[in-house]
Amino acid sequence: MDSAVKKCTSMISSSSSAFRADFRPQSVSLQAKSISVCKSVATPQEQKIGSEFSLYNKDKHLLMLSVCLFNSFISKIFLIYSEAFKTKVSRNANLAKLQAGYLFPEIARRKAAHMLKYPDAQVISLGIDDTTEPIPEVITSAMAKRAYELSTQEGYSGYGAEQGEKVVFGSNVTMAVQDPSYPAYVDSSVLMGQTGQFQKDVEKYGNIEYMECSPENGFFPDLSTVAGTNIIFFCSPNNPTGAAATMEQLTRLVQFAKDNGSIIVYDSAYAMYMPDDSPRSVFEIPGPKRTSFQTIQDVATETSSFSKYAGFTGVCLGGTVVPKELLFSDGFPVARDFNRIVCTCFNGASDISQAGGLACLSPEGLGVSVILPNLFIYLLCFQNKRIWNL
Repeated sequence: MDSAVKKCTSMISSSSSAFRADFRPQSVSLQAKSISVCKSVATPQEQKIGSEFSLYNKDKHLLMLSVCLFNSFISKIFLIYSEAFKTKVSRNANLAKLQAGYLFPEIARRKAAHMLKYPDAQVISLGIDDTTEPIPEVITSAMAKRAYELSTQEGYSGYGAEQGEKVVFGSNVTMAVQDPSYPAYVDSSVLMGQTGQFQKDVEKYGNIEYMECSPENGFFPDLSTVAGTNIIFFCSPNNPTGAAATMEQLTRLVQFAKDNGSIIVYDSAYAMYMPDDSPRSVFEIPGPKRTSFQTIQDVATETSSFSKYAGFTGVCLGGTVVPKELLFSDGFPVARDFNRIVCTCFNGASDISQAGGLACLSPEGLGVSVILPNLFIYLLCFQNKRIWNL
């Protein structure tokens, strides 16, 4: 046999035992005018599914094919897909409305590609779940202590406290959101059926009031142009702009909510980033037209997280304030429905996570921040890129 014109090795494997089979190598000789595909049936013998082709072509057109065949394996896959059983359950139409390409997986892909090209680069990731420092020892020690206590008769308590927050207002509500804003606000509303279809020409969903926050308006929406909605998502400092609303601006927002009978869902997850005296909570704002019966508590809820202050990413612990004064249009307390939803859908944060949260709120824990020192790194980066007006 003369030297090989082409030699190709291919391996196919499957993680599913349903597709595993043993194959015995087959030797096939045939006359051919050109290199072509040879079909044959393999006998289960070998544990690996694979193929090794040695193709030879000379003047006599003798083709020697030594193969550990995978042809029947591929045919079975096509057969399974073409005859797949389908249930009679329709796909969630709200989920189908979501656009492909969630922001944070895309950031992760771009970061990985950048690091592959520049392996020595020091990247400040602006993606989700990014921390540059470990959780402080005062917090992890409390978590470890609580974890050990769960092994004792006295310390075991089953589920952690259930009371918390899971905002579900149903699908028959309208909502407003800062533009730009954290993408989960819009996506969660899409999943709940609170939006219309995605409008490709403007790259926005219908039935959502997008409140423009740009340099032209000081990153605070012109409320005179905003239509009244049932729910107002508002994050301060904002993600991604970083703009923090002033006391005067939040007072106007609260009055706007009161005038329209709206509920503000206020996200204060980034409050510890603010070095000035900007309000860190919506509940710092005096109630609109304040009387003994009208306070801020009857127009807002507030949600926050430990992840930004203490590097709690992955521990998954936060909290929400749902005032008892906050009422639906029929007078039913919002807090009671929140509590019912949480107790039904979520059995509460783990005792270990809660122990870490309590340690974070202790005097020693309050003196620790693993995030703030990194702000100087961010600032230097922005200044290097000549982004000054932050």
